Amino acid sequence: MTKEWTVARKKSFVISALRGARWPAKYGCVNAAYVRDGINPKTGRKCKLHRCSKCKELFPKGKIQADHIDPVVGPEGFISWDVYIERIFCGEEGFQALCHECHATKTLMERLKIGEKDVPKYRRLIAFKKMKATAQIKMLKRFKIEPGANGEQRVEAFKKKLKI
Repeated sequence: MTKEWTVARKKSFVISALRGARWPAKYGCVNAAYVRDGINPKTGRKCKLHRCSKCKELFPKGKIQADHIDPVVGPEGFISWDVYIERIFCGEEGFQALCHECHATKTLMERLKIGEKDVPKYRRLIAFKKMKATAQIKMLKRFKIEPGANGEQRVEAFKKKLKI
């Protein structure tokens, strides 16, 4: 028996299909970031090195991602399919080549509406939330913080410690 297709499931399916489309401008952006041939530090093999637009470091092509300069879904949230499609299929000038780390940082900042200086705190909070309860309790006790009775209280205590 197949699962029922709710409106949310259909929307998720369409967004996934659109994001997976091989849009030429997206790949043109990554190709434009090519600097020179070099050696992949991880494998020791020859590779093409590309420059990250943010940190300016060189990375093998597999470690570079095309990022929409302006978010596809902005702070106002999803508006309409027409706006979504217009934003996702922008020209090459609407993309920038970012390394995985810079892309993850930019995405976190956009999603949580935070500044770059707050990123490390939120990364710690995300890691804390992924921990098992016993590890959370142990960490809080190390900071001399009362862990509370449940997961929600532990997260709130950790947020207070991080001053979030």
